[in-house]
Amino acid sequence: RDLCIAEDSPKLSALLTLGGRTKSIKGSKLQDFLLEEDKPIFEQRLLEPTGSESEGVTGNQADFLPGALPVRMRDSLGNTLNMELFYAQCCLLGRRRFFLGLRENSNEQISSLKPAHVR
Repeated sequence: RDLCIAEDSPKLSALLTLGGRTKSIKGSKLQDFLLEEDKPIFEQRLLEPTGSESEGVTGNQADFLPGALPVRMRDSLGNTLNMELFYAQCCLLGRRRFFLGLRENSNEQISSLKPAHVR
């Protein structure tokens, strides 16, 4: 029960691999890029069955269940990236599917940034 990246995503690949990977990240597990501390929260929120699934009901294909989750990811150099994961889950063709979106989440306020000294 893993969430694998289903399509090529050059922008996501460039973000997570700093442009260093020439190979696609298609088929990679999304969990592989998460910090270890964030994996249990991610798995609890997205991978545990919903109530209707545990009762054997496939659900209405028109029902999309949206959510958001702050996660920390690692790039290829080990840098931590604060991200916000947006998702919608639905039942499509009898299988549970997810549509995911990511955006970088910076907690630092613009006013607290210090000017750089340039020579």
